[in-house]
Formats: sequence, C-alpha cells, structure tokens
Amino acid sequence: MVKDLTRDSSVRIRDDGAGLDLGRIEALARKRGILEKGTATDDDIAAFIFHSGLSTAEKVTDISGRGVGMDAVKALVEAHGGKVAITFLGSRKGNHRCFELTIQLRKISSASEGVKLSDYPITA
Repeated sequence: MVKDLTRDSSVRIRDDGAGLDLGRIEALARKRGILEKGTATDDDIAAFIFHSGLSTAEKVTDISGRGVGMDAVKALVEAHGGKVAITFLGSRKGNHRCFELTIQLRKISSASEGVKLSDYPITA
C-alpha cells in the first residue's frame, strides 16, 4: 500500500511462484504475429505480458485468462508519469524465470489533486 504520494515512490512486487512462463509467452507472441522470427531475449519475451489480449491462462476465470491486466496496469501508471519494469531474479529453470515487478510512481502534483488510489483498486 502506498500512503504518501507527496514524493516519488516505488512499489516492488516479487514473484513467489514458478515465475514467468517465458516459453509459453514466446509461443503465444509468435502465434499472434507480434514476435518476429529469430532470437528473442528473455527481456524481449517478458515485455509481451504488457500486450493487450495476451494471456497464458489455460482457461478464463473470474480473475485470469482474459488478457486484461498488466497492460492496464502499465497504461495507468504511465498515464500518471510513472514507469513499470520487470527485473529477473536468477536464471531460467526450464521455461520459467522468477522476477520482480517495479512500479515507480511520480509524486501527485497540484494538477493531479483529487486523484485517489481508491479510484484504481488493486484486487487479488
């Protein structure tokens, strides 16, 4: 939770599971034609989680599988002058790689008064 938006802040979210399934992300990106043939780095592949409509979920549920999520987070953060970045934590284990997501938030200026975090709920 971010309480003080009077100065620049950052939020780090560390993966505690198997990590990004880079093999699946790469296959889906190639299938959709958004990743050209050739060699792609893990960073190149991971960037596709921010593409609208891309989901690695096997089926659609109430909270996953629609391909809406990380693209919306990135768009919202960037619209308010912030940045979103992925940093890998260690090397690949098969097709998976653990990561940390960093969201850098710019301080709220007087031009942004009235913007409340509650306007942008984060649900788990």
